[in-house]
Amino acid sequence: MVKPAQTKLTFNQKGIVDPKIIIGGVIALVVVFFIATGNFKFSASVDKSVNEDTDKSAVQENQQQPVPDIETKPKTYQSAEHGIALEYPATWSLKENPNQQFVAVFRSPKESSSDNFMDFLAIKVIDISSNPDYTLQEIADLWENQTRDESEEEQFNVVDRISTNLAGEETRDILYTAKVDEGNGQGLVRIVLKNNKAYIFQYNAMADSYDKFLPDVEAILSTVRI
Repeated sequence: MVKPAQTKLTFNQKGIVDPKIIIGGVIALVVVFFIATGNFKFSASVDKSVNEDTDKSAVQENQQQPVPDIETKPKTYQSAEHGIALEYPATWSLKENPNQQFVAVFRSPKESSSDNFMDFLAIKVIDISSNPDYTLQEIADLWENQTRDESEEEQFNVVDRISTNLAGEETRDILYTAKVDEGNGQGLVRIVLKNNKAYIFQYNAMADSYDKFLPDVEAILSTVRI
C-alpha cells in the first residue's frame, strides 16, 4: 500500500469522501449516503404541481399547442484543467466543481415526485505526480482500505473486484454495498491512472434502482476521453 519513504496518499483532506453538494443553493431534501468518511449530502427540489385554480380556458389553450420535442441528444462535459471529456444523457443533470472533493457530479432523473435519493455518478481527479511509483492496484487498495476504515461498522462492504477498461486504459472496479437512511445502497467505483493522475468514477444508487441506471452510467463511461 503506502511506501514508508513517501507521503501517505489520501483521497481528500478529510479522507476518501466527505462532500456537501448543494444544487442551486437551495436545500430541499437532504440524503445522507454513508460512504468513506460518511456523508454524501445532496439536495433535491420537489417539482411544483399544477395549480388547481388555473383558469380552465388557459389550460384548454395550452393543450391545443404542439408539445415540444424532448431533448434526447447527449450533452457534453469537458474539463481542460483535468484533461477529461465525456457525454451524458440529456435527462441527467450536471453540477461542475461542486466542492473540493469532486470535479463533476451527474445526477439521474427523479423516478417520481417522492424520490428522495437521486442516484449519481461523481468524478474525482487526484494528482499523484508526487508519488509516481504508485500502481493502479495500490490506488484501488488505498481507496478501499480508507473507505472501510473511515466508514461506520458494517456500513461499507465490497462484493466484487474486477479489471476492465476505460478510454483504452486498464481499470480497477470495486463493487460495494452500503447502508443509507432510506435503506440499502449499492455502488461501483472505477479507477484509472493516466498522466500522473488517478481518475475515480463513483456511481452510487439505491439497491432497487442500481440496475435501472447502470446502463446509463456505463454509457457515460464508454464516452470518457482522458
